[in-house]
Amino acid sequence: MIYDFGGGTFDVAVLAIERGNILIKAVGGDNYLGGDDIDANLVQYCIQEFSKENDIEFNKNTEEGEKALRRLTTSCEKHKWELSATNSVIITVENFYNGIDLEVELSREKFEKLNEKIFLKSMDLVEQVLADAELDRSDIDDVVLVGGTTRIPKLQDMLSDLFYGKPLNHSVNPDEAVAVGAAIQAAILNGAKAQGWDQIVLSDVAPMSLGVKVEGGLMSVIIPRNSRVPNLETKKYTTVQRNQREVEVVVYEGEEKMVKDNRKLGTFLLSDIPPGKTGEQEIDVTFDISDEGILHVSAKIVSNGVEKGIQITEHKGRMSETQLKQSIEQVLHFLTLKTLAVIVLIDETICLFV
Repeated sequence: MIYDFGGGTFDVAVLAIERGNILIKAVGGDNYLGGDDIDANLVQYCIQEFSKENDIEFNKNTEEGEKALRRLTTSCEKHKWELSATNSVIITVENFYNGIDLEVELSREKFEKLNEKIFLKSMDLVEQVLADAELDRSDIDDVVLVGGTTRIPKLQDMLSDLFYGKPLNHSVNPDEAVAVGAAIQAAILNGAKAQGWDQIVLSDVAPMSLGVKVEGGLMSVIIPRNSRVPNLETKKYTTVQRNQREVEVVVYEGEEKMVKDNRKLGTFLLSDIPPGKTGEQEIDVTFDISDEGILHVSAKIVSNGVEKGIQITEHKGRMSETQLKQSIEQVLHFLTLKTLAVIVLIDETICLFV
């Protein structure tokens, strides 16, 4: 199991590895759970203590308040890491607000209590991924830690206890693992060759459910999350109105019941439906995911064979080539000629490793 707790996201993956074959059995997590949430809890606690001690109301919506928040967030992040090695820290920010210094003592015990809900949520997600993989905790041979947040002792203790006291795997650098993996994958996609790379076979799964919008704004799932890739599934639908001549096929990914809460991937219009009664005309919608993660969606009118479709790549709806180039140029603007940098695009975030 890969337990990846980074700054902005939390991801869990269960892998079966044997003789260079990597089979991804299940993935899960939360795109809105990360170390930034821990920082936010610390910031809120410090502001409460500061306001109570100085009998002052902190206004974050002013220019001074925004500046104070930025400085406090930086200080909280720094002291968060210190608490991994010590039992108590003093968070300080000179001339924090209204000319008053901030000084808040924070024990490791208090830190753990402030963030208990975040830690417990990550454990719940781990159990959910195990259930998706149809495995028991005892089936996991190794729990590998990735991401800086995994350095928190309480988090490590909870994770070890979840797996019946199993020692956690610290064999990879938690801060570099994602960057190294992304660089290797980019090299493979670019055709680079290295000893042993051609012997690695990766069998992936769909990380999120894929489906279409149906009557009432509901999400009709065609390929459930954690389905094996490549995959091809077809689902039958019918017209919802009398003499309906066309239908808009809107493709989404996500786990929510309503499409408005999921992510829209693409849309196309299927026309030339023969007139008929409500529910008389049948339409087959097919989702076909390739090894490369490219999704082909097609819709076919059963009675006359008229068909239309769309191709959705991993980057559809994300940054364009022009936007990506502009973002990279902005990053390079801050680098000197003597700096060695590796720029990797992970999801929608440009990561710079110097």
